[in-house]
Amino acid sequence: MTNRLLAILIPANPYQYSDFSEEKDRSDIGAHMRHAELSRGVYWNVPASGRKHTWFDRVRTAYFVSPSTEAPHRCNEVVYKGEILSIQHYMTKDNMRARFPVDEVGLLYGTRRKVLEIESEGGYSWSRWPQVEKYGFIFLKVRSIRLLAQRHEISEFRKALWTEDGPVRICRKYVIVYDEFFE
Repeated sequence: MTNRLLAILIPANPYQYSDFSEEKDRSDIGAHMRHAELSRGVYWNVPASGRKHTWFDRVRTAYFVSPSTEAPHRCNEVVYKGEILSIQHYMTKDNMRARFPVDEVGLLYGTRRKVLEIESEGGYSWSRWPQVEKYGFIFLKVRSIRLLAQRHEISEFRKALWTEDGPVRICRKYVIVYDEFFE
């Protein structure tokens, strides 16, 4: 792996929730953009994949992947970009509750806050997500989320942390890629 800056591709998939789902706001990128503008940033969380996160200090950009329903682009497209201010890994909800900055709880938008809250008070149990009890969550503090001037297919990004550094074909939780500095 070279010393190039890295970025993270994150799925923002509103279609994974029904229209009546309380959780639909977790994938609403527009709502996260507005919240970040009003609150000096917003947290986006993704389930961790393993415990080694040596890439944290090299990732400065988040690109948000949206599925396209319009022909001929029925593949995943990168439509939004944001600046990462910080990245934290929490193995358990207790670990998060002990370490999460109290003055930044307001940066958790909508139902994302339920990941931090106690279950008896309406919070989510981490066990509802596969593998989260084993690896925890990664929380990214993001600001300046903006629409890119042009859409980019995920295949324009190259994987950075795998032995095969080919193009990205799918983005389920997140993918670490070389930053292409798209605007």
